[in-house]
Amino acid sequence: MNTAAINKLRQELSRHKLDAFLISKGTNVAYLSGFRGEGQLLITPSKKILLVDFRFKEEAEKHCASCRVYTREAFEPLEKSLFYLVKKLRFKRIGFEASSLSYEFHHKLKNIFKSIKLLPLGRVIEALRAVKNGQEIKHLKAAAALSVRSFDFARKIIRPGKKEAEIARELQYFIRKQGAEDSAFDIIVASGKRSSLPHAPVSAKVIKKNEVVLVDLGCRLNGYNSDLTRVVFLGKIRDKIKRVYEVVLRAQRLAIEAIKAGERVSEIDKVARQYIASAGLGALFGHALGHGIGREVHEQPYISPNNQDFLKENMVFTVEPGVYIPGLGGIRVEDMVRVTRRGVEVLTQ
Repeated sequence: MNTAAINKLRQELSRHKLDAFLISKGTNVAYLSGFRGEGQLLITPSKKILLVDFRFKEEAEKHCASCRVYTREAFEPLEKSLFYLVKKLRFKRIGFEASSLSYEFHHKLKNIFKSIKLLPLGRVIEALRAVKNGQEIKHLKAAAALSVRSFDFARKIIRPGKKEAEIARELQYFIRKQGAEDSAFDIIVASGKRSSLPHAPVSAKVIKKNEVVLVDLGCRLNGYNSDLTRVVFLGKIRDKIKRVYEVVLRAQRLAIEAIKAGERVSEIDKVARQYIASAGLGALFGHALGHGIGREVHEQPYISPNNQDFLKENMVFTVEPGVYIPGLGGIRVEDMVRVTRRGVEVLTQ
């Protein structure tokens, strides 16, 4: 149970004069309660109520001992179960996650709640998740270390004559065998010209000599994710690609050096983006510099030119500049970092 986060969430309840806040997004339920099955969480000023069906009752009682666990009646629609619970507790104002509750389900709740007000809140819990606690940082470091070991394994198996899909499958197996719950996302193995596709789907393409191979991998360990991108050079690589690699690597290092608590997020993106632009490659870097990572692969903070928020100690995110040249290839270098009191710690070393 994440007591500190729940206490902060309760401050939001007080500020919005809510009787309860309904959390329906599974990732947020797990973040607050520790329960990773299917269920809905109601946070009130004094209670933590977890609503589950028969399938998850035992697991909920085991992993959320400090919650009041309510089990839905068999085959009863979720909106009815919530209504009976809310009516029993005499709630009048319920907040909900505007970004994750579907329009269809909101419509069902609105029809059955009638006199009970439903008030949408923004990404309140996601904002709390942006700053990691000690246990979360421990999990993220373990996931990051496994990613580094996984790439070391990838370097050993990448060779001319093997298919991209073969490499991805062997990496997937390695990650699971090392104790991960799964890979964090579909592993990217893109060789030659296909490396210019930032999210290249794995293909049956045969890797050839004198090609660049871009590998983007991550793992999920203890419910937390990692993300790492590296490139492998097989044989002689064209001078233009070598130059792009040097520019991207330097841009990443400059951005990492600029990271510190209190710095505006957009300024970190700007450091890398301006350096790449000064090399005449600005138009070929079309995505954000990075993204927060934790229970989700992509979460707050998003390291982009549009984010005017400020970095806080113990935020964890990726720094991943990339340059992609259609018909030639692409380079992306990605590491996970943590904002510290004194500056920054690179987790994927």
